[in-house]
Amino acid sequence: MKKDNETNLRRIGRLLSLNGRRLNALLARRLEPLGLGPGQHSLLFALENEDNQIQRELAAVVVIDKGAAQRAIKKLERTGLVETKADKADGRAVRVKLTSEGKSVLKKVKAEADDLVASLLDGFTPDEREEFERLMQKIALNAACKAPSDRD
Repeated sequence: MKKDNETNLRRIGRLLSLNGRRLNALLARRLEPLGLGPGQHSLLFALENEDNQIQRELAAVVVIDKGAAQRAIKKLERTGLVETKADKADGRAVRVKLTSEGKSVLKKVKAEADDLVASLLDGFTPDEREEFERLMQKIALNAACKAPSDRD
């Protein structure tokens, strides 16, 4: 019985990983015409939830290391989607804020993401969608509880 459980857990782990990579690849392809690279949409979503965030806190929210966040933010800044400035309380910290162009692009990103997710959930009943979301939230909570508190 233990071997079956281990096999099942590995299969679930592979499916989670594979589907996450596929979702990111599909979304990246849809967002290319908007000038966004892989993962940059996550920063825009996080800024929509709380704009004018400190860069290192933004990195933690989207679960990427500070260096990757800095590079992605620089690209978003060069394309005019975000602006950065030194934090008033801590001059070493950098705050990141959506520009009006960033807010406009974010609307398009959300439409593409919604369309993609809807296509992936095609054939699910409303009850299945609700149950799937509940289970995914449970996995996300478990993962958050086990994740390191600071990614460097």
